[in-house]
Amino acid sequence: MISWTLMKYTWKEFASRNVRLILFTVIFLFPLAVYALQVIFSPEMAVRMGFVGADSDIYWVLLFGTGVIGIRASRGTLPLILARPVTTVSVVLSSWLAVSIAAFLSQLALLLVGYTQAFTINPCTVSPPQLAAAIVSSLLLCFSMSAVVVFFSTVVSGVRDLGILGGVFLLGALCKAAEAIQVKDIQNDLLRMVTAWFVGSCSAFGEMLFFFVMPRMEVHFNVVPRLDLPVTLISILAVTTVALSLAIARLNTMELSYATE
Repeated sequence: MISWTLMKYTWKEFASRNVRLILFTVIFLFPLAVYALQVIFSPEMAVRMGFVGADSDIYWVLLFGTGVIGIRASRGTLPLILARPVTTVSVVLSSWLAVSIAAFLSQLALLLVGYTQAFTINPCTVSPPQLAAAIVSSLLLCFSMSAVVVFFSTVVSGVRDLGILGGVFLLGALCKAAEAIQVKDIQNDLLRMVTAWFVGSCSAFGEMLFFFVMPRMEVHFNVVPRLDLPVTLISILAVTTVALSLAIARLNTMELSYATE
C-alpha cells in the first residue's frame, strides 16, 4: 500500500523547489539566531526560553505538506501516477509518510541543534527529559497534522489548501473569541442561560477546530501521571485516521485531467 518510489519522488519534489529550500533555511536558522541575540542583549529572557524550536514543527508540516497532492493535480501529473499500478490509497499514504518523515526529521535536527546551543551557553536551563518530551510531542504533531494537510491538498488544486487551513484556524479563533462575552453581567436569567450555552458551544467548537488542524499533545515526563494523555492520544489517532480516510475518499472522486505538452 505504501510506495517507497512515490515517497522518494515526493522528497525529490521538495528538494527541486528553490522557494521551499529558502523557507527551509529561514525556518531552521531564525529561532537559533533569535536565541543568540537574546543571549547577547537579554540573558535573563534567554534563560527562561530554554532551548528553541519546540513549536517549529507546525512550520515544517506546512512547508512540506502544502500542495503535496494539489500541485500534482493542477499540473496534470497525478493521473499519470495513478495510471501506473498505484492505487489512491498508496498515493495518499505515501504522500502522508513522505511529508511526516521530512517534517519530523527537520524538526528533530532543529531540536538537537537548539538543545546543544542552549546547553553550551547555560547547562542549567535545559535537561534531557525536556528534549525527550519535545521530540515525542513533535513526532505526534508531525504525523497527525500531515494527515490533515494531505486531506486539504486533495480538496483544492495547487497550494490553495493553505488558504483552507488558514480559514479553519480563523474560524476557530472567532469561536474562541466568544469567551470574551461577560455572561455574569446579563441580568435576565433566561438570556444569561442561553448566552452561557452559546459561549460554551462556541468555545468547544473552536477548540475542536484548533485540535483538528493542529493536534498537539503536550508531553511532560513527570512523576505524577496525567490522566488526560490517553484520551488526547486517542483523539490524535482519530484525527489522523479520519483525515487520511477523507483524503482517500476525495481522491477517488476527483475528476483528473492529464498533463499536456
